Amino acid sequence: MVTGGSRRPYVLQLKDKALSIAEEEKDVMEMMEPIVVTNIRKLLMMSMDCRIPLAKIVFIQPELGLSKNFMEDLIPKYPEFFRVQEFKGHDSLQLESWDSSLAVTARESDLFVDPLNGKRPQFNKDGNCFGPFSFRIKFPVVFWSNM
Repeated sequence: MVTGGSRRPYVLQLKDKALSIAEEEKDVMEMMEPIVVTNIRKLLMMSMDCRIPLAKIVFIQPELGLSKNFMEDLIPKYPEFFRVQEFKGHDSLQLESWDSSLAVTARESDLFVDPLNGKRPQFNKDGNCFGPFSFRIKFPVVFWSNM
């Protein structure tokens, strides 16, 4: 609704539906927070030194599902996972703790429990697995599988 006249400034007021949508957006952001934190942790684990310049994170902020003020809201909330540190003259987001359970591909996580029979898959001593989509990899002699 827009009001104003007789030289008064215009006033814009949101309808009830728009206000409810704004409240719903806040609720969705709160529900998505654990997923967003996990995605940022995975992204930092994939980087070379477990750190990424903040300018790069701000650049892909919408794709990560981060709010505009994630530096004030999200990062200080999880000091056990993240730290902002200056590196080579730029602020960077650094991973504080490595989580091996996040360093698993989707295929590996699907392999741990077979949905058809509920059993764990069979692995050779060389780290190769069996199955319809498996392929043999010739690992070096010094390779030890952690399976």
